[in-house]
Amino acid sequence: MEAKEAVRIRFREASLRDKEGILRIASRTWEGWDYVPLFLDEWLRKEGLFIAEVKGKIVGITKTSALSPGELWLEGLRVAEEFRSRGIGERLAKFQLDEALSRKPKSIRLSTAEVNQASIRIIQGLGFSLFCTFTYLEAEVRKPKKAPLLRPLRSVEKGWRLVKESQFLRYSQGLLPAGWIFYRASQELIAQLVCSGMMLESERGLAILQPHRYDPKGSTEIVFFSTSPEGIPNLLEGINSIAFEAGHEELSSFLPQDYGAEGFTQWGFKQKLKFKYVFVYEYPLSSKAPPSHPGPGKPTR
Repeated sequence: MEAKEAVRIRFREASLRDKEGILRIASRTWEGWDYVPLFLDEWLRKEGLFIAEVKGKIVGITKTSALSPGELWLEGLRVAEEFRSRGIGERLAKFQLDEALSRKPKSIRLSTAEVNQASIRIIQGLGFSLFCTFTYLEAEVRKPKKAPLLRPLRSVEKGWRLVKESQFLRYSQGLLPAGWIFYRASQELIAQLVCSGMMLESERGLAILQPHRYDPKGSTEIVFFSTSPEGIPNLLEGINSIAFEAGHEELSSFLPQDYGAEGFTQWGFKQKLKFKYVFVYEYPLSSKAPPSHPGPGKPTR
């Protein structure tokens, strides 16, 4: 095998002509399934999709997105199967981080599942610190019982106040999950959610719902909820009704630091995939130490 030092890599921004080479890499991820093809056309129309080349052949990809001004999100790091274990992933990730830092951002974050030890080694090696741990749970949509009415929330000010004051936001360190991307909660973001009809309220609580990023026609994601612990099953009944009416078959949610997990499991949510915890990492942009967090899921090397 060729030594790592002998591999000469060229990094550059992707273009439309790279689509076939990128899809070739994505076809060999996670037993043939990858979310990259779902978003590739959109990514190629925007900036921030980078590739690694060896002798003119695409051997790696990665994506940087601006979630809001100064808020950068890193995802989609992939290396061609035949070029793994040669240091290409580490070098591509370092290139991506350097490019992100050149933008002088306010934050740089990313996420990965607890079982992805190869990615965790790269992430920690670059200096990222664990920011928050989420529990990922799923449930099947069922024929609804009589449930409390959930109606669109129309007031941005009320929505932002309720989100800011919620236990959910305290446990999530200020982040709102949305399909494996974790956004910093802000009044501007809440305004977008209110305008899109994704923020719903009832007498017992508040919820933010969206079609799942990977399966928008078949799955509803619970992005946020706010209610008393005993009110969670009742709120989930209302959410289930909405998902049922949309023709969806599945519910999913990222619960920060296991917050609300008991109520979700009582309703029928469970761990269905090969992992339970999702780690969100942040790159330290100042000397300020990262916060310490309650809850499980400290990653291991």
